[in-house]
Amino acid sequence: MTDKPKRRWLQFSLRTLFVVVTVFCVWMGIIAKQARDQKQAVEMIRDMGGMVLYQYQVDQFQSSRVILVTDKTTDLPFPRPPGPEWLRRIVGDEYFFTVASIYLDGPHFTDASLLVAGQLTDAKFLRLDNTQITDAGLVNVKGLTNLQMLSLGTTQVTEEGVKQLQQSLPNCRIHRSP
Repeated sequence: MTDKPKRRWLQFSLRTLFVVVTVFCVWMGIIAKQARDQKQAVEMIRDMGGMVLYQYQVDQFQSSRVILVTDKTTDLPFPRPPGPEWLRRIVGDEYFFTVASIYLDGPHFTDASLLVAGQLTDAKFLRLDNTQITDAGLVNVKGLTNLQMLSLGTTQVTEEGVKQLQQSLPNCRIHRSP
């Protein structure tokens, strides 16, 4: 009678290797698409004249204090982006940055502007002051489920539109000024 060869603990079949590699590639594809979409949306917002702040920038500014001294303010150090610099140069910054705040301020921003802003689902703050935004445009904001604060100063949004949006985003504080 011959002895059976002992199986090693970490022995995998070629099929298992293919499954693991496939799952890893799909996961990386999803991350790459999210990063590419975020980069395009941020570029479009900036091209329209809006401003975007990333989470690492918001964290830095919240932890720093600005001291006013007559006409001067102390200079805040530039926030250090997350991730190794060498890797950011190779793959791009968008893989390491998360959008935290979006500022669309001015009469040239319309409901169509919110189509782009609505793609940045990680945003926590959205400012739409002095814009031509209406109730119809707020449909694009409903997808921003992480939104904690929305500023609607001097817009064409009605009280009914604010109520409907508040029902869709119960954790969001909506500030409105006449």
